[in-house]
Amino acid sequence: MDNGPCPEALIRRWEYDLGALLIALALLVVIAPYNLLIGVAVFGAATAVSLLSWARRAGKIERLVQLLDCGQLSRLLLVEPGYVESYYREAGRHSRWLFNFEPRGSARAVERLDWSHAEGFAVAATFNQLYIWAPAYKVLDKCCNGLYIIALDPKWALGRGGVSLNVSTEEGDYARGSVVLREGRLEAEVEFWPVKARSARVELRAQLGPMSLTKTLAKSEGGVAKSVADVGGRPGVYIISGPVMPNLAQKIGIGREEVWGLGRGKYRVRLVVDRPFKTDVYSEEELISA
Repeated sequence: MDNGPCPEALIRRWEYDLGALLIALALLVVIAPYNLLIGVAVFGAATAVSLLSWARRAGKIERLVQLLDCGQLSRLLLVEPGYVESYYREAGRHSRWLFNFEPRGSARAVERLDWSHAEGFAVAATFNQLYIWAPAYKVLDKCCNGLYIIALDPKWALGRGGVSLNVSTEEGDYARGSVVLREGRLEAEVEFWPVKARSARVELRAQLGPMSLTKTLAKSEGGVAKSVADVGGRPGVYIISGPVMPNLAQKIGIGREEVWGLGRGKYRVRLVVDRPFKTDVYSEEELISA
C-alpha cells in the first residue's frame, strides 16, 4: 500500500477503563453502608486512575496519527511487522474476545510502512461480532508503545476458485448454482425448477477463528436469480490497541453479514433447496485458494 488513506483510530478510548470504574462502583455499594467516606474515596481514586489512563492513551493515539501523516512517517518509527487477529463478540456479561499478534519479521526502525509482508486479509461482521485478520505493525517506539497499525487493501484479497453445485429432491425439485470470484467480487447464480419445494438459495459459509457467518448470495423461488457481493472491501489504515468492538465496523465500512478478503479461514458454498415441513436438501463445496 502506497501513500493511501489517512489513519483512523478503531478505539473507544473509554472501553478498557470502564471495568475499573465498574469495580470501584461495586466497592462503593459494598463499603458505603459501613463507611461512606472510605467508599467515596475508593470510587474517587479509581475514577482518577481511569481518567489518567484515558488521557495517556488518547495522547499516544494522537502522537501516532501525527507521525503517520497519511502514509508518510515524519520520523523513524520502531516497529515489528506481523499480523493481527482480533475478534469481539458483544453479548453483555457473556461477551467474548481475543487478540493475537503474529510476528512476521524482526523489529526495525522504518521511515515508511511498506506492507511488504502482506499476504491477504479477512474481515467479517455481524450485528454483534467483528473479526479482523490483517497485516500489521506493532509499535515499539516509546512514544506510542502498546498500539498497532493495521491496513486493509482490496488488492490483497485472496483469489479462490469457482464452485458449481446441483441439488434434486425425491419430489422432482431441481436446482443448480454457481459462485465465481472475479476481481474482488463474488458472482453468484441460482436456477430453480420447483415442484413442491419453496425456494433455492446459494450461501457463503465462512469460519474465521471463533466466528461463523452465513450469507445468502442469491435466492430463487423459480427461474434464475443472480447477485454480486463485494469481498474486496475498501482500503484503510487503522490504529488499534486490542480487540476491535463490533460497533466500530462502520468506521471500516463493512456492513452486517459481510465478509472481505477471504483470507485465513475456511469458506464453503452451499446450495440449499428449502422444503416446507421437510428437512432442507443441500450440497456444498469448499472455495479453494487459487
